[in-house]
Amino acid sequence: MRVAAEFERFADSYSEHNIIQRIVANRLISMIDTNRYGNRYLDIGCGEGAVYKNLLSYNIPTKHFLAVDISPSMLRLHPESQNIKKIEGDFNTPQLYQNLKKYNIDTVISASSLQWSQDIDWTLKNISYLAPNGAFAIFTDATFADILNTLNISSPIHSSESILNALLKYYMPHHLKIENITMTLKNSKDILSYIKKSGVSGSRAVLTYKEIKRFIDSYNKNLLEFQIIYFTGYSRVR
Repeated sequence: MRVAAEFERFADSYSEHNIIQRIVANRLISMIDTNRYGNRYLDIGCGEGAVYKNLLSYNIPTKHFLAVDISPSMLRLHPESQNIKKIEGDFNTPQLYQNLKKYNIDTVISASSLQWSQDIDWTLKNISYLAPNGAFAIFTDATFADILNTLNISSPIHSSESILNALLKYYMPHHLKIENITMTLKNSKDILSYIKKSGVSGSRAVLTYKEIKRFIDSYNKNLLEFQIIYFTGYSRVR
């Protein structure tokens, strides 16, 4: 699968380009209510461990922690501890959910990953069966909006409407927030490099070679736009 291959390729430099993801993970974990969300966590799309590190920094008790990622290289970057179990898996496949059902989980967390879901409704439906609680931060199609509009191409990321519809279908909300973040870079080449290596777009082929050349030649801004939905809630199916 292309996403896994791209993360394998850029795993070593990922931490240099995931500034936004670290910010997003921090803000999501700040919404966790330890009186409601237990101490047995599952992190889907764990990457190098931003969620786990933020649980520690907020002094949130973590009895058991399952770290799931599609990339073996990313899993190797994740912290290790006696309470952590690492699992290689793709959240777009039924096999992962069959495997995860055997674990006793209080809360499923996913920060900056589910925008890569092939079918966000299907994915959140399966996730909602795994634990009574969920905490999610998901980028919307308003991410990179100015660039995509300039090039007249559509976003590979799900719309805010489709994400919210799925979240509210399978979860009763506790916290819900939509945030827009702007990041300044030096030039268009740095913007393209960030998009490629940060994983925000799932390393999908957002631009063709001709579009990339046209973008570098014509785009005179140095801003990247991001839109994130933060959501915590209780599963409607548990």
